[in-house]
Amino acid sequence: MFGFTGKLLHIDLTTTVRSTKKLDETVARHYLGGGGLGAKILSSMNWEVNPLGIENRLVFATGPLTGIPSPLCSRYTVCA
Repeated sequence: MFGFTGKLLHIDLTTTVRSTKKLDETVARHYLGGGGLGAKILSSMNWEVNPLGIENRLVFATGPLTGIPSPLCSRYTVCA
């Protein structure tokens, strides 16, 4: 999958329960990078939720340029 491990880690911060889900390869190809994948995850949520409520999502995602020695590349993307 060229840079993706093919997994999504979901952590519920209220109960500290962790679960791993398989990332669909077509989603990884259509939404390039951590920002694109974070936007895809956030697009499926209900926009009526409380911004500070437990239903809201906070996405940390790495992109295809993570780990290269360049001063302009970030290590991860945060989407909220």
